[in-house]
Amino acid sequence: MSKTMSAAAIQKALIRLADPEVNSQIYFASTVTVAKDIIRSLPGVRRLRRQGSEVAQTLLALLPRQRQTQENENFLAIGLHILEAYPSNDVKLALARPIVERRFRGINSFLAAETFLKAAGIEAVGKDVLRIALREAKKVVAYNFPKMKAQEKQSATVGVKTYRSKPLTAKK
Repeated sequence: MSKTMSAAAIQKALIRLADPEVNSQIYFASTVTVAKDIIRSLPGVRRLRRQGSEVAQTLLALLPRQRQTQENENFLAIGLHILEAYPSNDVKLALARPIVERRFRGINSFLAAETFLKAAGIEAVGKDVLRIALREAKKVVAYNFPKMKAQEKQSATVGVKTYRSKPLTAKK
């Protein structure tokens, strides 16, 4: 049995996987299956998938801060693949909003959908994965984040000028 990794060792392994020299091979993946094979072959991925929930918590804290660049897209793919090994309510909640907001692109949209559905305990295969994940993520967001939705609507209208004091009505 392997030793559990310390928080510092987890951070170090994730930093190494974030290095473009390490993860750039994912860019050449033509399908999700090929991407998963490449990700599994990267140093430390298998060990991180076996370590426990501390890895998931570290990833959940780290992934939202990533800027949208190709290198970070590759790291995101690695992170989603690792998170798939830790289905939990935290993973489900962390992925629900980005799925609804369609922040994942390309292969990552499929990896995020699979990871979300596994965390939610829902089985889906093939083309249905994306559709079902979006439908279920909308339910999770509506149930778990209703206050945030109201706050977002309010903040979206702050600073908006209106030029009509009366609503438009059709003339007879």
